[in-house]
Amino acid sequence: MNKCSIRALLALFVAAVAVTTTAQAQDDATVESIIEMHIKSMGDVETLKAVKTMVTKSTLTASTPMGDMEIAMKQVQSGNKFVMTQTIPQMGDVSMGSDGEVFWSMNPFQGAQVLEGEQLEAMKSRTPKLFEELTWANDYDGEITLEGTEEVEGKMTYKLVFAPTGGEETERFIDKETGRMVKMIIPTGEVVVSDFKTVEGISIPHKQIIQTPQGEAEVVIDSIEINPELEADALALPEDVQALIDDE
Repeated sequence: MNKCSIRALLALFVAAVAVTTTAQAQDDATVESIIEMHIKSMGDVETLKAVKTMVTKSTLTASTPMGDMEIAMKQVQSGNKFVMTQTIPQMGDVSMGSDGEVFWSMNPFQGAQVLEGEQLEAMKSRTPKLFEELTWANDYDGEITLEGTEEVEGKMTYKLVFAPTGGEETERFIDKETGRMVKMIIPTGEVVVSDFKTVEGISIPHKQIIQTPQGEAEVVIDSIEINPELEADALALPEDVQALIDDE
């Protein structure tokens, strides 16, 4: 597999980084009322707040010059710590993560890296967070604006634009009827989400269609564990990353 193919897969990997009670928004919707509607679509607030750890296993199917490729993905999250790993056929593992302070990446071509500068800021803005919607109304570090409505997959949606302080702008599209987020536009491409299923009282989309300049991919969630007991070192820095830090 050449480096161009690897870059394309890495772009899809970052994009893959991902919502049910029915709620109705009024025509005079505001950012605050849309956020409230969206959170209600996900589940009870106390149930969401009670989630401290999550393990998600998925299958990513990507189109490559060599044909379709199935890639196993695993994401472990706890608070502001996470590890995401792709196991790519004929290549091995591609991983990225953070222990809450250090952000890192590893792949067979570049080895271990401690992210800095623009790479670090980009990763921070794309880092998966457990139900970050709970912070949007009062603790969002940046500005959220409502920029009208738009049709997505046959549904009318509210378009919210997120401009984080020091980060990259993203767009989220909230279904006017259900409150579910059905689409995101992020710096690496576009993500359309669907197949909502309830897991321990929480509505979670189980399918993503990702479009990037490098191609299209589909992510299907195979399993989700809510508040599993994690191994003590599950979110620790990999040895190669720790070695880089020690050498400094």
